[in-house]
Amino acid sequence: CSLEESIARHIQLLIVTSWGENKMDGEYGNFFWDNDFDILSTNARRKEMITHSIVYAIHRYEKRLHKTHVDVEIRQAEIRNEQEGTRLRRKVDIVVSGVLKKNNQPFRYQTGFFIGPFATE
Repeated sequence: CSLEESIARHIQLLIVTSWGENKMDGEYGNFFWDNDFDILSTNARRKEMITHSIVYAIHRYEKRLHKTHVDVEIRQAEIRNEQEGTRLRRKVDIVVSGVLKKNNQPFRYQTGFFIGPFATE
């Protein structure tokens, strides 16, 4: 795969892996998964925690990027299901941008998932 795709896949792996899940390195991944079911946390606090956790993971484990910026948005999204009807879930949208060290080209990766409990689209 291309350099950009390799970095995007690695960032996705960093995002969906919780601390302690990787037996070789207990800090690989993100620490925000410990609070996935925390119903008392505000969206602002959750956004801050997710942003900080992703920034930490990228700076520590993704050395092919620099000048990284992580933008996190948390919103209510409608989920439509034929069996269950329509219901609201918290959706986390993440955009990671930066510059590739190899060639100084811009990089952008966008992903999203539902929390409480975790689910992909």
